[in-house]
Amino acid sequence: MSGPGRCARSSLPPHHAQFKILRDLLATDRVGPLRRLEAVFEIPHLAPDNFRYKRALGGGALLDMAIYPLDISVRLMGRVPESYFCELESEDGFDVDTGCRAVLIFDEDRTAELHWGYGRDYANHLRISGDAGTIGVERPFSKPPDFEGSITIEHVITGDETIPVAAENQFSAMMTAFAKAITDRDARAVLYEDALRQQKLLEQTRDAAR
Repeated sequence: MSGPGRCARSSLPPHHAQFKILRDLLATDRVGPLRRLEAVFEIPHLAPDNFRYKRALGGGALLDMAIYPLDISVRLMGRVPESYFCELESEDGFDVDTGCRAVLIFDEDRTAELHWGYGRDYANHLRISGDAGTIGVERPFSKPPDFEGSITIEHVITGDETIPVAAENQFSAMMTAFAKAITDRDARAVLYEDALRQQKLLEQTRDAAR
């Protein structure tokens, strides 16, 4: 942590080159101070007998999908939210929540609007707005190993730019980081702190749900 209520930007997930490029890009203030963030992670319905639809097994879109947009919002904003608005949805015939819209307020002029859920067309994107432009991130949350994406910049003065992102197996990199943490105390402490922070984010979002 970088101070009360703050979360260092340098702790962006290290498991894919896409995040490293985004971290470095934000550090330059290329689009000016970060003001708004919009993140969407939605998928079509899965098989009816999937464990994600069983409340007794910890099912539901909140526990399954919410941490992706929640975590990236906190990491990019560099602090935890001051307040939440959260509206859980549950389609007829389902025993669990199937979607949500959440608004996170970080201070008087910085917000994040998040959407996640099942039973929707596939959507996986992130848009970051600053005073001087916007950054769009293609498939920020889940990527196959052969996916070659991009980060786009729309700037009011310098114009548009597209930064290619090479394919990378983020799951292999994640397991490598986990293996390192087994014997590296400092690495383990970082993962532990992240896990506690993420759990608190989920709890606060659930408590704010209407």
